[in-house]
Amino acid sequence: MNLVDLLRISFEREATDLHLTVNSPPVLRIHGQLVFLDQKRLSAKDTEEMVMDLLSVEQKNVFEEKRSIDFGYSVDGLARFRVNAFYQKGHVATVCISSPICATDWFSSRGRQEAVSQPPLRQ
Repeated sequence: MNLVDLLRISFEREATDLHLTVNSPPVLRIHGQLVFLDQKRLSAKDTEEMVMDLLSVEQKNVFEEKRSIDFGYSVDGLARFRVNAFYQKGHVATVCISSPICATDWFSSRGRQEAVSQPPLRQ
């Protein structure tokens, strides 16, 4: 399973965060609770490959130099994610925070339209 697959699962389960760390299965934050996915524990190779697959050559250089990087990543037609990759205990770890592409549509689909209603335009 790659990181994009996990981001899709995260979005489908309405998780706000996806956490990837070595020796743990992927973890979602759903309504403030941490939920472990029924997946194998991630190895150091797994977490590193998942992050490196998303980075450009320039971003990889920054990540290796600074040992952390923040960037945005979009899954077409689904959502944008803020990704924070860093080294934890000598291994690559990451936290991905979801942000729907269209918040109005996302909230509407969950019966929360009033929370994002727009004020009237001024003429």
